[in-house]
Amino acid sequence: MEDGNQKVLRHLTKSNTISHPKYHMMKIPKARKPFKSVIILSAVLLAGNLMYKEFQGRKNLSNFEIIKIGISKNEVFGLMGSPKFRDIARSVEGDSSYYYQPPFAAASGLEIEFDHKGKVLNRFGLE
Repeated sequence: MEDGNQKVLRHLTKSNTISHPKYHMMKIPKARKPFKSVIILSAVLLAGNLMYKEFQGRKNLSNFEIIKIGISKNEVFGLMGSPKFRDIARSVEGDSSYYYQPPFAAASGLEIEFDHKGKVLNRFGLE
């Protein structure tokens, strides 16, 4: 013989309504699926990330245009901030190259090459 709780549980597996005298046709809320919320949150985060990268790329481009051959590495870092990454220089006279985020859909990146004294030797990018 089943007790009352077992009857309720057995009945709940068949329908979404409790028909036990104690609960008198009480409707049980369905578990909400977070799928829609996850999709919306993902879209918002992706859009925010793309907008930030576009803003950072445009800011880097405007600062890149200010940089002249011969200024120091500290001045470049003051204008441009931290680089995206660092590599060895392209030329023999060069010491290191720093790469910065370009604007969205740019054909090339923004690269600044320094000599052994820490001065700007070359600029490669959108010119």
